[in-house]
Amino acid sequence: MELLRKAKLGLMRIIEKSGKWYAQISIEVPTSVTNNENIMGIDLGLKVPAVSVTSTGKTRFFGNGRENKYIRRKYQQRRRKLGKLKKLSAIRKLGNKEQRWMKDQNHKISRQIVDTAIQEGVSIIKLERLENIRKTARTSRKNAKNLHSWTFYQLQQFISYKANLSA
Repeated sequence: MELLRKAKLGLMRIIEKSGKWYAQISIEVPTSVTNNENIMGIDLGLKVPAVSVTSTGKTRFFGNGRENKYIRRKYQQRRRKLGKLKKLSAIRKLGNKEQRWMKDQNHKISRQIVDTAIQEGVSIIKLERLENIRKTARTSRKNAKNLHSWTFYQLQQFISYKANLSA
């Protein structure tokens, strides 16, 4: 509630999703600038979704890449099996469960990273640049699917917006 009191109201949109109506309200929150020299670097990866290292030398691992890979493989196999059986309505029922699960994982990981940054007194979080990783990375056919379904950009965006709100 404190955040809403400080915020400047923006646009409001009313949308319908799955038969329910939602109001989306954007807000603008002022950010504060700190002069602390403590920096945290974040390395994103497939085996370990995020690793943080602070300028004081503390290292922390976030997330479980094996679990992410298992869930993705499970949903892919389920879609393939249903597709072979021509059960398209069952595939539609599955919907975007995999995407929602990954989004939830990214939210949890980003929250843990920002909370760690606050605990360590970090003022700057540096993220790895991965813009052309899909073009430049050399992988086997087996790992190409993992690389191309990797949601690193979403995780970067979540870390960025949560860090800005916590500033």
